[in-house]
Amino acid sequence: MRSIMILFTLYLVFLPGLEAAQKRAGNSRGYDVDILLDTFAYDAADIDAKLDTIFQGCPKRDCIPSIDRPQFLNTAEVDYLDADDLVLSVSHAGVTRAYPTRILDRHEIVNDHFGEIPVAVTYCPLCGSGLAFIRVLDGAEVELGVSGLLHNSDLIMYDRQTESLWQQITGMAIAGPERGSRLEALPATMSLWENWKGANPDAEVLAPPADMKHYKKFVYGDYTTSDRLLF
Repeated sequence: MRSIMILFTLYLVFLPGLEAAQKRAGNSRGYDVDILLDTFAYDAADIDAKLDTIFQGCPKRDCIPSIDRPQFLNTAEVDYLDADDLVLSVSHAGVTRAYPTRILDRHEIVNDHFGEIPVAVTYCPLCGSGLAFIRVLDGAEVELGVSGLLHNSDLIMYDRQTESLWQQITGMAIAGPERGSRLEALPATMSLWENWKGANPDAEVLAPPADMKHYKKFVYGDYTTSDRLLF
């Protein structure tokens, strides 16, 4: 009986701390890995965001795989897009490319090169925000990945070299060695495929990394049409 009472007392003492740790990291779904705390080892003092605005969207970092070796087709070769599909368009260093949001929905980050210039093309399906950045820090090329965390529903990226966390919609590092730094942004525009291909008949379009059937269904269901609050 005494042993049971001791265990119960320990439970009462430590449970609030465990719940607080879970809440601090936004791990309300009870994932085995708490990305903010366990993977990146960041807490309230380490991040430029209120922790109750950080949400863990999946079990671990890179659960949404970035595209790190993108392949492209010429505009005339593309037969997998509908006229009203959205594409994110980026032009730089004499190169113009389109990145269909059907593909970006399931990858969110493309680590690309425009000539010799490393560029990250990023898209947050929950916000509909598409941005492109030169992925160079202190003169060195870095690679961006999906952290598995959201801040106010927006994608939090991380760089695989310093493990800093980057807010997608601002390009600002909110935690880690690069905290306070900002990635250099490039102009990016959103267009309907029909309009874009008419204006760019000789440009390049991101090829689907898998069978295009994989990209036909929106991964977040009725998120874009429902009034229900998901995140």
